[in-house]
Amino acid sequence: MRKIDLFQILSILLILIIGGCTTQGRLTYLTFESSENLLELKSSMEELKIEGYEGSTQQQFSALKEVRYISKHMDARPGDAVRRELAVSALVFLAFASDDGDVRDRSLSRLETLLEDEEDWPLYLQMSTVDSLADLVIGHLGFKEKHDGQWMNFGIRSSHREDALEVLLDSFMSQNEELQYHTVGALERILSVEPLLETCPFNICDEDVRKNLEEWQEGREQKRVLPANADPDAVESGAYGPESKRVPIDEKQEWHEELDELKQMAWKALEDWLEDSEVSLLNKSRIVRWAAKVQNFSMLPEMEESFQETMARWAENEDIPSNIRQLLKASQKRVTLYGVPAKKDPEPPSSSFMRIWMLSPEFIETHLDAFLQQQIGRQKSGLLLGQPRPDQILNADFEDSPEGRVRREIILDLLHDALGRGLVMEKNDVLEKLGASMEGAETISELAGLVRVTDVIFPSIQERNWNPQPLIESLVRGAEASEQIERKRLFLKALNAGKEQFPEQVSLAMSSINIDLLTRQTFELSTLNSSETL
Repeated sequence: MRKIDLFQILSILLILIIGGCTTQGRLTYLTFESSENLLELKSSMEELKIEGYEGSTQQQFSALKEVRYISKHMDARPGDAVRRELAVSALVFLAFASDDGDVRDRSLSRLETLLEDEEDWPLYLQMSTVDSLADLVIGHLGFKEKHDGQWMNFGIRSSHREDALEVLLDSFMSQNEELQYHTVGALERILSVEPLLETCPFNICDEDVRKNLEEWQEGREQKRVLPANADPDAVESGAYGPESKRVPIDEKQEWHEELDELKQMAWKALEDWLEDSEVSLLNKSRIVRWAAKVQNFSMLPEMEESFQETMARWAENEDIPSNIRQLLKASQKRVTLYGVPAKKDPEPPSSSFMRIWMLSPEFIETHLDAFLQQQIGRQKSGLLLGQPRPDQILNADFEDSPEGRVRREIILDLLHDALGRGLVMEKNDVLEKLGASMEGAETISELAGLVRVTDVIFPSIQERNWNPQPLIESLVRGAEASEQIERKRLFLKALNAGKEQFPEQVSLAMSSINIDLLTRQTFELSTLNSSETL
């Protein structure tokens, strides 16, 4: 790392400003060397993205030089992980949005190396690259400009999104299993996203469109057009319809169609992954289980039908392993039998669900959501649940095998959804056992599944009036013991999820953990943003 003290930084900065020859790249580097303020770092990187997007050739290369340096070499201090991630996010932006071909090529070359080279690049930074590519595809990774007092996202064209998605898809087979797990999650985020005004490409939605959220949501007013020979009495009686009606604006329809095409591009790549023996059973299972979620992918009817047809072809493709095709059919059967979420009681009797964690993945995928929905209804009616209770299912001992990991993933996903719909745990020893399971998780993917459940379990703890400390203490221990940055952050994320229900306990626990200032600010800001959204 370049050695430079604060006095030198200020002196150099003053000289450069007075001389009028500084670039934003240099200013951003100096800010990243000296600042411990996350908002200040983000603001400086946003300025750098703008210069890398529309500056002179010299300015764009300066921007590229600094983000490459920060992302690769700024790694000696606490908090540098956050700095490197901010630089990687800017690097992703430059790889597609810079108007200089050499800048784009060099940025893209670094990204491809980053995704494929496990020795020189840590997993957390590879995950951050995947997230940034997904953000660009969705439309969150432009630069912000204020127009008429309103912040707007610019810089990302339709073609940029397609190129970024192609890079993400092409990198998949070169990724290790843990990174592939993360990439599958990023693809689900892309598939699930709605065509929002704030993410609409600026080549479709100009400033005037972006200023009118009401028109985007409600549609433009279209006046009734009457024929020349219209009968006045018929007009007055309403035979020709209302005087005006709201119709969707063209830009919204165009963005929806374009987003559907991006989703279809991702969907078409999946069949090769399902056929490839190098892709784990767990990751394949996550993909085919999207069959139960297609209706929630916010697509136009024609595209949803196309997805269904593709899955029907997968189900008959003998190059895809038989157990994966059976799981796909189970997901489709779940939709047919119950709907998603389930709207009917499970067809098998309650006794069929004993030790469900040992049953086939197909049975679990088909029927467990209906069983959990039935338990929600019984809890709301004040009835006894019987066996197995949700806490027994959560804390089950899963077989340590590829199929056992698939069972576990399905159960944790369905428990997450049911807890989000109001399912409440029954026995408070679930907290200590859940914490122990998280501390003992051997892989990032195993821990991530448990964190997803923890994200939604705190309302259940509050409703039962339980003491959250057993779980909180486990999360603190897990964070403190984690040497991998990505693992530590998962524990912090799980802990931070309880801040709304237990603000004092969580804040005290957070303050006791030895984490750098920038990481601490990251979680504080995420809580603030979540509160603002709600």
